[in-house]
Amino acid sequence: MEVRRADMMKAKEEREIAYFDEKAKKEKEEANARRQRMAGKEEAEKGGKGEGDRNELFGKIIGGVKDLFKDGEEEEEEREGELQRQQAGIGKVKGTMAEARDRLNERGEKLSELGDKSEALKNQSQQFADLAKELNRKNSSIGGWFS
Repeated sequence: MEVRRADMMKAKEEREIAYFDEKAKKEKEEANARRQRMAGKEEAEKGGKGEGDRNELFGKIIGGVKDLFKDGEEEEEEREGELQRQQAGIGKVKGTMAEARDRLNERGEKLSELGDKSEALKNQSQQFADLAKELNRKNSSIGGWFS
């Protein structure tokens, strides 16, 4: 029963890990897509004629927008860092749970061995008691040592 429970816990743990891995993969893909869109916009802004005039007219606005996107990139990097920390934490929890499961299985095996040994000891003690009674009966019938 304990083994089945351990197997169920292991399966649940594996489902959770798969869920977080899939979630991390999606977030990474979204971040890459945003970066590619931003890189395309920057290239479009740099290309074309009249760049000096455009910078003169819209330089401050473009600079502000670029700063806004840079802040978004920093937030994105922070999210990725947080995600990596969470994954590292999940890895540690996974290791701890596996270790606890192994210890629990070892404990179950030891308890099983102890139960087997105690059953054998009980049988041997019953045999000894039966033998002692039989010897006592034989000795009392022939005028044994203590009669």
